[in-house]
Amino acid sequence: MLAAQAFASEAIEVDFSAPAQTLRREIHSSGWAPRSSMRAIQNDDAVIKSMNLAFARTHDWALVNAGQRVVDWQYVFPLAHLDARDPKNYVFGPTDHLLSLARGVGLDIFYRLGTSIEHTGDVHFNALVPDDFEKTAEVFAGIVRHCNRGWADGHEWGIRYWEIWNEPDGTGNMWCLPKERGGGDADAMRDRFVEFFVTVLKRLKSEFPDIKVGGPALCWLNYDYFRKLLGACRDAGVAPDFISWHYYGQNPEELEGTVRPAREMCDSFGFTDCELVVNEYHYLVSWDGIHGENSTPEAVEKALTGPGGHNNIDAAAFYLTMLSRFQDTPLSQAYWYGCAHTGHWGYMDGFKRFNKTYYAAKMFGDILLGYPQYHGVVRKGPFTAMALESADGARKALLFVDYRSGEKAVPIDIRGLDATSAKATALDHLGNLVGRPVKFAPGQVVIEKADSNSCAWLVEFECAKARASSGRWPDGKKAAFMLSFDDGCHTQVKNVFPLLEKYKIPGTFYVCPGWDSFKADEESWANASEYVTLGNHTYTHGKIPDKAALEKEFADCNAAIRRLRPNQKGPISFAIPGAESMHKVLEITDEELAEAYRRNNLVERFPWHGYPVQCKTVKEMEEYVDVVLASGGVGHMDFHGVGGDWLDPGLEYFTALLEKLDSRREDIWFTTHIELVQWLEDKNKKGK
Repeated sequence: MLAAQAFASEAIEVDFSAPAQTLRREIHSSGWAPRSSMRAIQNDDAVIKSMNLAFARTHDWALVNAGQRVVDWQYVFPLAHLDARDPKNYVFGPTDHLLSLARGVGLDIFYRLGTSIEHTGDVHFNALVPDDFEKTAEVFAGIVRHCNRGWADGHEWGIRYWEIWNEPDGTGNMWCLPKERGGGDADAMRDRFVEFFVTVLKRLKSEFPDIKVGGPALCWLNYDYFRKLLGACRDAGVAPDFISWHYYGQNPEELEGTVRPAREMCDSFGFTDCELVVNEYHYLVSWDGIHGENSTPEAVEKALTGPGGHNNIDAAAFYLTMLSRFQDTPLSQAYWYGCAHTGHWGYMDGFKRFNKTYYAAKMFGDILLGYPQYHGVVRKGPFTAMALESADGARKALLFVDYRSGEKAVPIDIRGLDATSAKATALDHLGNLVGRPVKFAPGQVVIEKADSNSCAWLVEFECAKARASSGRWPDGKKAAFMLSFDDGCHTQVKNVFPLLEKYKIPGTFYVCPGWDSFKADEESWANASEYVTLGNHTYTHGKIPDKAALEKEFADCNAAIRRLRPNQKGPISFAIPGAESMHKVLEITDEELAEAYRRNNLVERFPWHGYPVQCKTVKEMEEYVDVVLASGGVGHMDFHGVGGDWLDPGLEYFTALLEKLDSRREDIWFTTHIELVQWLEDKNKKGK
């Protein structure tokens, strides 16, 4: 073991042999997106892409894009007395352009229906309680219809998340009425919003059952307010798809501590499938100096400067602590409140210098690309750590975050890792993602910090297995690449089969043999070429209530695959239906799941990139292929419909991918998931 400087804490322990899980990119979301209002002066695309954020929430975009009438319902439908069913009465152009910019840099959209915050004192114009709840619900339906179903010269964007309003418990700036109309009665205002929420929820779900509708972005996890809301939904026979709330503070345990009670609260109302979303959170010591009557020059200087400043190293460490700790909680999504691009809520200061929270976002975004799997989250007082590994398991790393410990040296015991050396990149008070020396010996590293302030370190290990697998792939190839296809869509048979045969590139098709659409194409699946391998996506892709039902889904799907493709021997690749983790599908332990996989000879597939979550444009897709080649790692793109059906990027997009891959054929090993797993296992056994 290494001798370290004196420190008060005992060593932290991380275990690389613990079960691997996939990092959830949805936790890494924000309000940041390219601006339309400043595009001719400052193009934000490259900066936004550099953070590798998953979702962008549209709240307050009308404030950030000064002078542009975007997103907020009073701008999209400006004359409230007109017919909400007539497309001529909407103004979609500015919002369409802004949403296109966000999608163009790879962001998924979390659309807040309603209005931006209005700090106008006692007089309000935009944040007023709507006069006609039914009509407002109809306007909101028009917005969804335009974005997702092509109505009013619209789009088929497939935006999944639609949030009803923001902070209705903020009756002075978000859900407002003059006192003479009842604006001074908090309970009455709450009850009025609950009625509004149920009205909108029922209207949207009646026409768009495939989207997720929820809200209402309360200022905090206000249990009394949520219980009124959830009780009204239950009584009306309509279930919210998610609830959302905010947090502004400086206590990670306090923020993390809201998640499980929220889960229990939703479950108690019977809403066990209701997702949980913290859709605004930000480090905050005090509102003094940020905004409000007490924002004197002295208060502003105190709030913004030093390690504890609003966007300085304490904020960055708080941010990375939550990005890590949220991973293994029931939370579905989390949004750092980044909205403006400069100033208090931006990623730059007034001099256009990147702040520490930008580097925190970039650090985690890079981790998602390079090390998308983790072996649990370690929490120990002010310290948070995660054992990380690359998608192919060849490279290992450690994320360590110190939030205000005051220590200068921190020992970390490493289990389950055969490492020979280590290098570190640090975000601290003195540097931004800079190299730092790290003390290393087998079984332990010691983080010797540049000072006693908060920090975050990414320690990357050189491992025996990493050295073995970092060489060339089979036949001297520089990288490996897999294609996968979900659900067994008809367009896969119609369009994908002939293209894979033409380009001689294999694919794994995760099928649901219980679907009528699959049964109609059974002959084609049975007679498909050698470039088609079938994978298990469960028999029905339906709700799985218990472990017995899971076993039947596994077995029935396997039986259909063996019947249709009797020459397909050995393990079968498995893709989780409709979720990134089986723990979101049903209650099952890691050990029980591993045993179920073993019994059914299934291997869970690796994380993937693909439309519409990532690589939303041909350019982004081609850049992804280039990144895979440059890293010498494994590329994996997943599709559903191709040239039709659902989640379809278009036949031109898919053909462009095949042409891109074909142009680098000399450098790429085209493989399937099972073939790759078996090759890696054989290689590790041989020690080569």
